[in-house]
Amino acid sequence: MCSQHVGADMLFDELSAVFLHRQRQQELVHLSPRLDL
Repeated sequence: MCSQHVGADMLFDELSAVFLHRQRQQELVHLSPRLDL
């Protein structure tokens, strides 16, 4: 149970990091439309 809970937390952190990274890329695209990312 505990090991599964820790694994879930790690997975959630990973997904959060990916989401923040994509959100940041979208903001960069909006700020500089000339760049094609």
